[in-house]
Amino acid sequence: MSALTSINKTADHDPGLAILNPVRLQSLADELESFAEAQRFLSAYLQMLPERVERIVDAVMDHDEERLTVALLSLGTASNMVGAFELEAICGGLKNLAATGSFIPIVLDLPVIRAAAARVRAAALWTGQCVRQESLESAPDSLLERT
Repeated sequence: MSALTSINKTADHDPGLAILNPVRLQSLADELESFAEAQRFLSAYLQMLPERVERIVDAVMDHDEERLTVALLSLGTASNMVGAFELEAICGGLKNLAATGSFIPIVLDLPVIRAAAARVRAAALWTGQCVRQESLESAPDSLLERT
């Protein structure tokens, strides 16, 4: 193992963490008092996910610690809200590295965050939790509400 690859194991995939936890999505629905609103939030989250990851990549490549921290906090917080706990944990680990100004290990972990984002998208599609925004806007709340 090279010195670079041994620097950081913080952001490695942890199979013990949920890729997309439906219980957390239900909690969000309870907080919002609407499953339709939780679905809208998840759909918006998934739509914005590639752009959020690219903001992280851009900040790393520019060695911009402040922008990186903001991007990681944003993605980590939103990930928690939809139950993407693995992605949230990766953001937390990278945020800790960013605070030390260690950009080389973060660069090495960019494929990890991209892969985690891809797993979240795939999990949402696989479980049917990803709903097109247009279908939510036209569906009556009574069909989307869970009691």
